[in-house]
Amino acid sequence: GEKLPSVRELATELSINPNTIQRAYRRLEAEGWIATVPGKGCFVCDNDLLQEKERGRIRRLGFSFHDSPEVLDRMLTDFPEAEFVQLQINYADWENPSVTSRANYEVARRHNKPIVVMEPVKGGNLIRLPEEAQKALDELHGGSNASYAIRFAAGFKNIRVVLSGMSNMEQLIDNTDYMMDFKPLTEEEYEAKKKEILGL
Repeated sequence: GEKLPSVRELATELSINPNTIQRAYRRLEAEGWIATVPGKGCFVCDNDLLQEKERGRIRRLGFSFHDSPEVLDRMLTDFPEAEFVQLQINYADWENPSVTSRANYEVARRHNKPIVVMEPVKGGNLIRLPEEAQKALDELHGGSNASYAIRFAAGFKNIRVVLSGMSNMEQLIDNTDYMMDFKPLTEEEYEAKKKEILGL
């Protein structure tokens, strides 16, 4: 299997304590995911994922995807056992030709795969908006910037989970409030986003 970075290399790359890396490597080795070859380093074991699922070590088998819709279609055709796919979906990237959010979503839908959404607020960029875009959203009186972004991502069919990072209790309360009584974006809200934020 693939060789892993040394403890020191990975600790330096991630800027974390080497002891943390060492503990993680030991646990992975104890669980059979990696193997240590004396004098050569740590290597990923070539475990069969379907066998690992049968053994109960994998509950839901899926993958995170960052490529073209053609590649996604081929992967889901060749590996129909995948139970979900994780895609980057947000309103700024929905029609972006370099991200192909819409096209990838449509491929996953054709294969009837549940979707886990990543980057719904585009790394925070959809929270800190230009003045004109912020004014357009404020005039709608429909919630926080995060709520617009996440409601967009969560409003499509087959969306199972929307991943959203939160750094304080205020953000946690905001996210849970609008998701407990979830309402997809209205047509007015969506058109405001297209006009003021996407420049369409």
